[in-house]
Amino acid sequence: MTYVSKEERQHAKSPIDIFSRAVGLVRALASEARDRQKLRAALGSLPARNLRDIGLTASDVAALDDLPPLTNSTERLSRTRKDRSGNW
Repeated sequence: MTYVSKEERQHAKSPIDIFSRAVGLVRALASEARDRQKLRAALGSLPARNLRDIGLTASDVAALDDLPPLTNSTERLSRTRKDRSGNW
């Protein structure tokens, strides 16, 4: 019989913990996918002039598809807009 310390038992992952984390990850992925879809729909329909007024370009909107799955697309667009402000 192998001895398992109390500390090792506390760090062990139960199947319920693993399943719970997996469900949380799937929910986060689905939520981010919905958010990106809404952003693309809303921003994609704007003319270039209106996008420029808010500090974005059409390529910024198109770049949403290239972001890693769990990257917050809203924060990324906001950061892009702030980085570009004053440089038009």
